[in-house]
Amino acid sequence: MYGLMDKVVSEQQVAFIKGRYIQEQIILTSEMINELDVKRRGDNVGLKLDITQAYDSLSWEFLFEAMRKFGFSESCVKWLHQFFVSARIYFLVDGGHVGFFPVSRGLRQGDLLSPILFFIAEDVLSRSLRKMRNLQKIMKLLRDYQESSGQVINQVKSKVFVGGVTDLRRQQIDAEFQMPLSNFPNKYLGVMLHPGRVKTSTVWGFVEMLQNRLASWIGKLLAFKDRITLIKSILCSIPIYNMSVYKWVSVMKTCERIIRNFLWTWNPYDRKCVILKWDKTCSPMEEGGLGIRRMEMVNKSLSRKLFGKMQSSEAEWDKYMRAKFTNINGEWITGYKKSSVWPGLNWVMGEVHQHTRWIPGTGERIYVWRDNWVKDKSLYELFPDDDYILQNKDMKVSNLIVEGEWLIPQRMLHYFRVEELPVISRSEDKMIWSGTMSGTFTVSSAAELIRNHYNKFVCDEIFKAQSSVVKEVWILFASITMMEIWFLRNRIVLDEEKVDSVGLKQRIKQLTKDYSIRMTRYMWDCNYDYQVLRNFDLGRRPTKIQRIIEVKFKLPEENQVLICYDGASRRNPGLAGYGFVYRSSSGEFIYAESTGIGIASNFLAEIMEVIGSAEWAVQNGKLNIIICSNSYVVVQAYMTGKLPWFFQVRWERIRSSLNNVQVDHNVREINFIDDSFAKRGAGLERVYARGINISPILLQ
Repeated sequence: MYGLMDKVVSEQQVAFIKGRYIQEQIILTSEMINELDVKRRGDNVGLKLDITQAYDSLSWEFLFEAMRKFGFSESCVKWLHQFFVSARIYFLVDGGHVGFFPVSRGLRQGDLLSPILFFIAEDVLSRSLRKMRNLQKIMKLLRDYQESSGQVINQVKSKVFVGGVTDLRRQQIDAEFQMPLSNFPNKYLGVMLHPGRVKTSTVWGFVEMLQNRLASWIGKLLAFKDRITLIKSILCSIPIYNMSVYKWVSVMKTCERIIRNFLWTWNPYDRKCVILKWDKTCSPMEEGGLGIRRMEMVNKSLSRKLFGKMQSSEAEWDKYMRAKFTNINGEWITGYKKSSVWPGLNWVMGEVHQHTRWIPGTGERIYVWRDNWVKDKSLYELFPDDDYILQNKDMKVSNLIVEGEWLIPQRMLHYFRVEELPVISRSEDKMIWSGTMSGTFTVSSAAELIRNHYNKFVCDEIFKAQSSVVKEVWILFASITMMEIWFLRNRIVLDEEKVDSVGLKQRIKQLTKDYSIRMTRYMWDCNYDYQVLRNFDLGRRPTKIQRIIEVKFKLPEENQVLICYDGASRRNPGLAGYGFVYRSSSGEFIYAESTGIGIASNFLAEIMEVIGSAEWAVQNGKLNIIICSNSYVVVQAYMTGKLPWFFQVRWERIRSSLNNVQVDHNVREINFIDDSFAKRGAGLERVYARGINISPILLQ
């Protein structure tokens, strides 16, 4: 049933429905209250309804009739009815069970189906309210709904918000609804709503929430690593829900000061002089930090996500926001408009534009000069004072596409080269996020683009060609050595202790032995591993058992061409290239090629190789091919369609030109000749290809 909700329930219902977000309704409501005081024809009235015991009072007959109207079958309704009537409840009196009683209405709390069934019933009220334009009709509708559904609207807890009317009209509305008239700020779905910009008082409740949470931890003498865990999992997570809607103000600094004091002194009100700056502390562990996320970075990342959704989505709140904050030319406004959400969106608008890119299809939605589609920046940013651009500022990419192919005027080749033009998609224009390989926005990728980066501690080159357990031993030994030298330095300065190098070495060795109990990696059966473990007085570690596997070279079927390929990158990423070999169904050599692709990773080299070999097949009329790779990740990327965004359109065009294409996985031992060609390609210049039509000596 969860899969049907998006099609059945109206778009105003967002909770518990896949693909919808509760923040959408918070944003729409927040913007509506900013329009509440604008005088319009009619009344500006907002209702916040509270239903008494909403789950427990719902009538089954009302629910079943609503399901029938939505198109659910009679057998489904009968099945749910049987499920409901089989339930029994009992009471606890003096710790004992008293009786089992049948149930005649309501939904079970905690049942996975209950939220879905509740939304189906409540959607009847939601759809009916959307049609109402008269206050008397709204009150009649609420009375009819209570009688038919069995639910009761709590008029004491329900609230009415009125704006843009006279005092006399306000009194008439109060008498009509018989509900208390309320003002803002007011809480809605866990977020405080307030007209205008978000003030410190609007979100100060989160500071008090942090202080109350820390008050229960102060007296527990928590260890340093325990405090880090609590900060990451609890304190830094508390404001995320609110930050996904609003841009926070100076409250972020207050929250970070509380967290920083708790980290270093375990008391949020005591300040300690620390030589490590907070930004470095919040960097990832591999860069020397503790992996804590800064609140400004989280707030910006969530605002970027919201702005990106607003650009591409067609939901109700997106249409409203675009209608309110764009001008007649479709550009985002630069002036002021009363809003609580727009300041946060305007805060990140330039950064989102910098990291979003268009993949051309029809070109109707893409502006030639203002959008990123051919270079990393828009052409207007690269050539700001160009006369030709100013004269044709509203030109769209569709003007450059004729029958699915590029037709570029000679004058425009001053701004980009023909080789830079992207492949035209066979579908509509698509906006992607360039911060990820897939083109899909993620909060983590936005955070990586925002934060300051520091040098990583890279140990791969140091421990190259060593077993995993030896790597663990040396990293542990280095960490303990640095810690003990620092402690010894403090004792020398503060306690005037004399240096005992022999005792220091023995202590480091003993601590390495004590902490080695946590080592779980495997050793190699070689003299070096035995020597390292013996020097630290460590016992033998488990050794991986090697298995001999028989591999076979499989030829393609009749009228098929086999393409074996490999990609290589020096230092990963580094100078990269790829190589491939074509064979017929009888195994005879057809063609081989090595190509350089410049700076790239192994993964991109492997992906690029499939594109290059398939394009050669199309150009030479080989339309029934099998591509073999020794990279399982690359094979899965092609099988699932999760390719890097800059290769997706190109691959779609290739697939449409081929009669049949199959991507298979094999082992490196079979592809030894392709590995040789790939290494040759890594030594070639970018886009330089070297092909041969005669069987190489290695194959002979």
